Amino acid sequence: MPEDAYKVIEQRVPTMLTIENTAKYFNMPKHFVRKAVMDGKVVHVRSGSKVLINMEKFAEWLSIGDSPPQDHEELFDAQLGVIRRLA
Repeated sequence: MPEDAYKVIEQRVPTMLTIENTAKYFNMPKHFVRKAVMDGKVVHVRSGSKVLINMEKFAEWLSIGDSPPQDHEELFDAQLGVIRRLA
């Protein structure tokens, strides 16, 4: 067997914090972080009743913001408050 087969692939474990600790770290309200989690905008996992947020992905999301719809077929109309299909 080649020597490469025995090398362990080094993976970095992401930093995970609770909603409360994430809010403290980024100096923002807990309800903002909680809403981002509930809306599925940030990478997170549930551990029992706790929600753990990936800090690197959260920081990335804060700097980039929301992305447009991936299929580009739906567009949120802020004036009407509805999602409309694009032709």
